[in-house]
Amino acid sequence: MSSIYLFRPEKFSLIWLIGLFILLPEIGNEAMAETAHGEARGAASWTTDARRLTGESDAVRLRAISRLKATSDLSNRLEAAMKGADRFLALDVITALKIRSMMPSLLRYSAEENSGYAIHALNTLIEPSDRTAIFQVYRERLSNRSTSYPNQVALIDTFSRTAERLDLGLLTRLQDEGSVEVRSSILHYLRAQVLNQSRQDLVSLVFRALSDPTFQNRLQAHYLIHEFSPGLKQKFYQEIQRSNQACLADPAEEVRLFCSVSLSAGRQE
Repeated sequence: MSSIYLFRPEKFSLIWLIGLFILLPEIGNEAMAETAHGEARGAASWTTDARRLTGESDAVRLRAISRLKATSDLSNRLEAAMKGADRFLALDVITALKIRSMMPSLLRYSAEENSGYAIHALNTLIEPSDRTAIFQVYRERLSNRSTSYPNQVALIDTFSRTAERLDLGLLTRLQDEGSVEVRSSILHYLRAQVLNQSRQDLVSLVFRALSDPTFQNRLQAHYLIHEFSPGLKQKFYQEIQRSNQACLADPAEEVRLFCSVSLSAGRQE
């Protein structure tokens, strides 16, 4: 019996047709329910796997990554999640899978997100061809006084780990207006630039940090001066002598102790 013969209209009985019309809505509802269940399962599974990206064995992490890569419509799910409670999980997934197609979305989101975490996630996606454009955006954000302190710290930390330059004027303002953490991150940047990139134009900011209200930052500045190269120590000899005297008279015992030990060690060398 041919398939053409099977579908000839006269071969369908009235009872068969009635039964078909009765069952169609149920079949449609079951299909819709299955689709909804599949979508819910997909939404739930990606967050479950995202939680396995940290604090688990390598084998568990690799299986989670494999399942995430196979998740349908993952980029859209992650972009939607960045607006809600699962935003940090979404950033973890973007970082682990290095989803470069999400860079434009992540760049926009990092301007709104105030923890600095989005900036660190974005940094993992940057390729050499992106650097000029991305770091220009980063400089503009550091120049914007509305940028949150955690984002400022994340941005300065990014510059510290690269050879990218920040201007003396911008750093001076950030040093004057920034939080304790921002000022500390500036000292990390100064260490990288002065010691590794020979940025002598920034040495003045190291000495300015000796007047920081917090003893931790003053101690950090004194330690940086202690790390100066012989050439820098010779060039800034007078400033270093004044800083040593101030260090020995610092109100914080921790600072005085460091200077006493370091100066004694210096005399013995």
